[in-house]
Amino acid sequence: MKNRLDLGQSEFDALLGLFSDNRDEAGAVYERLRQGLLRFYRYRGISDAESLIDETLDRVAARSARFDPSLGVEPKAFVYGFATRIAMEQARKAALTRQLDGLEPLCRDDPPAG
Repeated sequence: MKNRLDLGQSEFDALLGLFSDNRDEAGAVYERLRQGLLRFYRYRGISDAESLIDETLDRVAARSARFDPSLGVEPKAFVYGFATRIAMEQARKAALTRQLDGLEPLCRDDPPAG
């Protein structure tokens, strides 16, 4: 997993600004999204859901300037688009790990056969 972005107050404010101009309402939406993302990741069998929630919201915050409400996309859908991408990344990593776990380790000390 990538390192978490080091978000400052301005990035966090931009994230909350996606949800509402009212800070209290934006905070409530943020908390509901966190709970929804927890269910989203757990439903997909991802054990490290908490860190993926943080990564999801960090990525959204870092790209919040790209969000264009005139396109008719709700902020919640914007967030879940990132979550879907992250879940797919995790599934690929898990599949690769399962494939590698089944391989015999190479021993470079053995002379070549033949």
